[in-house]
Amino acid sequence: MLSVFFCSSCRYLSVELTPAIPVIAVIIVVFVMSTLLRTAFSDPGIIPRATPLEAEETERRIGTLFFCWDVTRQMGPGSMLSSVGKLREYQRQY
Repeated sequence: MLSVFFCSSCRYLSVELTPAIPVIAVIIVVFVMSTLLRTAFSDPGIIPRATPLEAEETERRIGTLFFCWDVTRQMGPGSMLSSVGKLREYQRQY
């Protein structure tokens, strides 16, 4: 793809607009390729796991979301006020 750009469009743009277009294109291509290769060959290291406290908090939040969805599904879309009340009761219990 780069060869098509540099052989056709870049040649035309450098004659019609400015000769700086091929220079800018080369700089951008070199930057993008170097960044791609650096990312591809770098080691991300050890990705830390969540602590037990963070895992428990995440599970509690997921449980609250599923409870809210379940209450809304059982009561129907017109009864949001009672589902909010039930959600608050559930949150007080836990």
